[in-house]
Amino acid sequence: MDPHLYEGKVLNIEHCDQIIPQFSKWERKGKICCFNIAYFPEIKSYFINQWECNCKFPPIVLILFFLSLVAGLWSAIANDKITKKYKIVIVVVLSIVFMLWFISYMLCMCRSPGYVPFYWAVERREEYTYEEQMDGIITNNDQFNFAKSNDRPQRGSLSIQARRLVLRADHVCKWVSNWIGLKNYRLFYLQLFWTFWTFMVFFVIIGLEIWSIVDAKKFTATAPRVLICILILPDLGFFLFFMTIFLRHTKYLFHNETTLGEFKKASLEDKHNYYDLGCCANIRETCGPCSYCPVYLCPFPIPRVNDGYEWKVNRDNDPDQLPEYPKVTEEYVRACPTVEENERGKPVPTYEQVANGLIPDFELLPPTGMTPPPKDPENPPANEEQPPQEEEEKKHKKDKKEKKDKKHKKDKKKKAKKEKKEEVEEAPQDIENVSDAPDQSGSGSGIEA
Repeated sequence: MDPHLYEGKVLNIEHCDQIIPQFSKWERKGKICCFNIAYFPEIKSYFINQWECNCKFPPIVLILFFLSLVAGLWSAIANDKITKKYKIVIVVVLSIVFMLWFISYMLCMCRSPGYVPFYWAVERREEYTYEEQMDGIITNNDQFNFAKSNDRPQRGSLSIQARRLVLRADHVCKWVSNWIGLKNYRLFYLQLFWTFWTFMVFFVIIGLEIWSIVDAKKFTATAPRVLICILILPDLGFFLFFMTIFLRHTKYLFHNETTLGEFKKASLEDKHNYYDLGCCANIRETCGPCSYCPVYLCPFPIPRVNDGYEWKVNRDNDPDQLPEYPKVTEEYVRACPTVEENERGKPVPTYEQVANGLIPDFELLPPTGMTPPPKDPENPPANEEQPPQEEEEKKHKKDKKEKKDKKHKKDKKKKAKKEKKEEVEEAPQDIENVSDAPDQSGSGSGIEA
């Protein structure tokens, strides 16, 4: 099934209705031999096949190893204390060991550890095309949250750095700028193995150089000797560091453990290793079938006995065992709504409804954000109910007007009553004024009898 069929739709995944996020947008920039080059504008990053280009630490490792190779070969050839026969042996052995290390290192860095797109939980497929893998690279939070909230393959992990799910995830190795997982763990172990032997040959050459100086009883500052003196401390530091990792992963190889699993187990009460099937079986699950045992230590492709999705366990109740869910079919996906249709009322059908042809009826609501037709405020529809807020506002205005009219009438009555009272009080006041006034005619009384 084409994954783009369920892109942006609402599906029932793991007994829960979920929105399938939009897939990542990317551009194909070209192809060199078998290497596809892609560019993701949203994260501004280039990918070569499955590897996100990150050249921060690998150049340090490559420069140190190439300088050590040059210094070792130069010193072996220029050393007069070594016979021609042994010079040839040292040059051949160092060159072969270095080439095996270099091939293992580059393949470990550039090969996919077993990436799975973020939408794996929808179909739970085991094979994806290159285009489907690129579509499933996480470039936003919606995609990450979808992958985080759903199941992942047994012993798998969701990685922010990888932007995908990783099968049999072990750890992120900054020295190869890649995740170490199902498909490149053997290559990772091989580059550790050949690192050990590369340094061992280099240290033998250093020992021969020291023997030459002691035998001559003086130090002659030749170019190869100066270069070796400069590289002794960095090489020794890298040797001790890589040997610590090599010994730890040898233990993991024999017990079928991972760095991530060991880290998680430290915080759990159950410390049991469910995947330890015995030394031989563990090596077979990591390195390949026993028939390929003679080439286990060569960086050649070997078929795997495990697909990375289901693993044998030595005890029941494995905490990483995934539950069973209905299989998503193309018929079911076509019956599911888009996000917009779901918001407008189209329900998400169940698997049983689609299988039996009983898809529920529905009526689409108006799209969200659609502007309603203009209304005539003077002639509203008779059956249209006014919104509660408008009715309350109208009632408030009406009450306010009634109160104002009552107050006006009351003030008017009060004013009329006051004027009437003043008219009544004016008459006695005038009489009093007349009786008190002086007699201007000369008689003693101002009022006739």
